[in-house]
Amino acid sequence: MINKNHSHARTNPSRVDIRQQ
Repeated sequence: MINKNHSHARTNPSRVDIRQQ
């Protein structure tokens, strides 16, 4: 589907921080 990393990174930076970092 869409880019969850990019999409979420803009909406929920706190949730993506744990998954991206």
